[in-house]
Parts: sequence; C-alpha cells; structure tokens
Amino acid sequence: MRALVLSLNDKYCEFNFDEYGLMLFYAKKLNETRALNLYKSTTSEYIYKLLREIPVGSLSSGDETVAIMVSEMSEVVNFIDTEIILPSGLRLL
Repeated sequence: MRALVLSLNDKYCEFNFDEYGLMLFYAKKLNETRALNLYKSTTSEYIYKLLREIPVGSLSSGDETVAIMVSEMSEVVNFIDTEIILPSGLRLL
C-alpha cells in the first residue's frame, strides 16, 4: 500500500492515500488556503507547476523539492495537529 509520510522536526505521521484524500477534503472545508498549503507540502514543485500549466523552468520530474516554503511547513503541521480531525488512530507524534 502506498503511504504518505509527513515529518517536521519532532512531528511525524504516516497516512495511506485514502486517509490523505479524506484529510484534504475536510481541510478544504475548514480553510482553503491552509488546505492548499497542505497539498503543496506533499507535492513536488515540478508536479504542482506542471499540473497548473505554470512554467517549470529548470525543474525536472526527478526533483522532489516540495512546492511550499520550508518556513510554512510548521503552519501546515500545526493545522493538521490542531484543526483537522485525523482519521481514527492517526496522530502526529
């Protein structure tokens, strides 16, 4: 099963893609801007730009840099940890 791992400093959580989709759905209902940042924190900048027809410049498909500034990651983790009701049994550790 494919999994998505989110980690920043001492926070860590692993989701399967069904749980991730559900989390994004509810995140968007709570706050669209923060939901977009959550999505961007789990998507490479190359894919994000490619899907939105934004010029990719020197990025390539092998580039795994996320589409969000590192300084914004703590806001994403805090959003998950304090505002999104995570699927049963999941917690940011």
